[in-house]
Amino acid sequence: MTLPRPRVRIIAIPPGEAPPWVREQWVGLELPLAQPSRSARSRRVFGVLSGPKQPFARLLDILLGRSRRESGYAVRVTEAIAALEPKSPEAAAWWRENVSHMFAPGRCFLFQEQVCQVLEDGPTPSSNVPIAAILAAALLGPAIASAQPPAPAQDPRIERGRYLAVGLGECLECHSPLLPGGLEIPDPKKLGSGDVLSKTRRVIAPNITPDPETGAGRWSDAQLIRAIREGIGHDGRRLSLAMPYNYFSILTDEDAGAIVAYLRSLPPAKHRLPRWVPADADELPAEPLLPPARPDQLTSPVSRGRYMVRLGRCPHCHTPRPATGSRRTRRPEMEFAGGRRFENSGDFDELDDDPASATAPGLEARKLPSILVSPNITPDPSGIAYYTEAIFLQTIRTSRVAGVRQLSRCMPWYEFQKLNDDDLKAIFAYLRTVPRMKHRVSNTDPPTWCPKCGRVHGLGELNSP
Repeated sequence: MTLPRPRVRIIAIPPGEAPPWVREQWVGLELPLAQPSRSARSRRVFGVLSGPKQPFARLLDILLGRSRRESGYAVRVTEAIAALEPKSPEAAAWWRENVSHMFAPGRCFLFQEQVCQVLEDGPTPSSNVPIAAILAAALLGPAIASAQPPAPAQDPRIERGRYLAVGLGECLECHSPLLPGGLEIPDPKKLGSGDVLSKTRRVIAPNITPDPETGAGRWSDAQLIRAIREGIGHDGRRLSLAMPYNYFSILTDEDAGAIVAYLRSLPPAKHRLPRWVPADADELPAEPLLPPARPDQLTSPVSRGRYMVRLGRCPHCHTPRPATGSRRTRRPEMEFAGGRRFENSGDFDELDDDPASATAPGLEARKLPSILVSPNITPDPSGIAYYTEAIFLQTIRTSRVAGVRQLSRCMPWYEFQKLNDDDLKAIFAYLRTVPRMKHRVSNTDPPTWCPKCGRVHGLGELNSP
């Protein structure tokens, strides 16, 4: 007997073994369920990459207790990919190329209950699903990417704002409480509701949801845009540079307005935060703010790449810090040459008490903290001259250098994975045009004094002033 089937809308990025940029494409899609019931069900599931591919092997895993049960909604793989194809042909192609076994008749994905919204209107007819299909349901695994709210596909402006805010902008990673686990995943139930970033430095990321009492509901669009691009709060006070307005100043009027439209689409959240004055409230950007870009200035891949690189704050992390000055200063003459130092633990904070901030060698003899140093990404042989466009895309998409060495989460590759291929190609095109800078940097060799950047890092002794 054929029963009507309900549909679900995917309202957050599902956890899973597929790359984050692939899983992120599910958000906003409406999918017909492979079940007549609107209730989530407990299913036995396997990983799409790590799980067994043959029916006998799956049965053996069940008998040996190597599978697990999860609550969620089953969707036929073929129907899910058909819905995904118009939105992201690249993501659909990833599924076909990497998990072809999932396209066997009757196979299903299982979307966790918390990432689904059951739709009440218009169920679609289809046939029943065999039990074997439910046993094969799989979209689960360790969560890596940030959970995000629904993005109405019918409004391109909100879609564009979401693309920028949850990707390069990393707005919700700061302006939301994070889930436990140290993976910088915003709590999907409190997106945009604000958070205390540092009690020591008294830094607050305010509530930017449309709540009128504790959020940005009474702020005008112009006030929000001024805060984003100029660092001036709705009440006229100077914002801390923890809000990277010095990099966001380049946002076009259209993109700044799109981000505001997206923020207005977030569910209002009542969350009152302390009204602290940041310890660094008086610190101004060390370099003049760049003016907003115009659309006619972003017509080539190189110019679009420069724009995206600026929004991603790449010039900060991949440029060494001077011997004196705050953590927010940099050496423009060594732009993209690498050498900025971060703690190799926790939140990867930049080192404040930097033992290499003196101007004399010999500091490698001191006991150094465990550090990570940003690499040289100029086209010099000491940088990424060997990269091709294909290697660059592979590195970002797999979070492994040339598909081999794992990138540290100090580099927010999980945010860059949310970019489409055209924008990633534009970023690479721009990086090929920046001046070459000879500066050897390594995170695998013992740290030694570098006379070029005045720091201690791997291969430092091979550099010249």
